[in-house]
Amino acid sequence: MVRKAEEIAHALKRLKDDPHLRERLGRAARKRIEKNFSLVAVAAALDCLLTKR
Repeated sequence: MVRKAEEIAHALKRLKDDPHLRERLGRAARKRIEKNFSLVAVAAALDCLLTKR
């Protein structure tokens, strides 16, 4: 458990210290959310789920 906490702390420090990394990860996260969780994507997934028997 300690090792995991140290890994998280190291990752957070990297994010704090590297604005370019923060920007890149933020853009990638936004792109993923817009693609996978847009109203159209969620409606299509729900329709597929509800019509599948």
